[in-house]
Amino acid sequence: MEVQLANEAATTITLEVVIRGDQVALTPASATYQVIVRGNEIIIGGHRIVLQPVVRAGSS
Repeated sequence: MEVQLANEAATTITLEVVIRGDQVALTPASATYQVIVRGNEIIIGGHRIVLQPVVRAGSS
């Protein structure tokens, strides 16, 4: 699946993920790209992505 997605993308942007307790921090691995990360929102090249946590019944 990863290879198929790479073929669909014009470029690859890597975000570093740091998890501390219940906090997740996302930071662009390179300042080269226009990436803004604030709270649960990521803006990449004018596209807004909203991360929405989901709690499933029975999961711990």
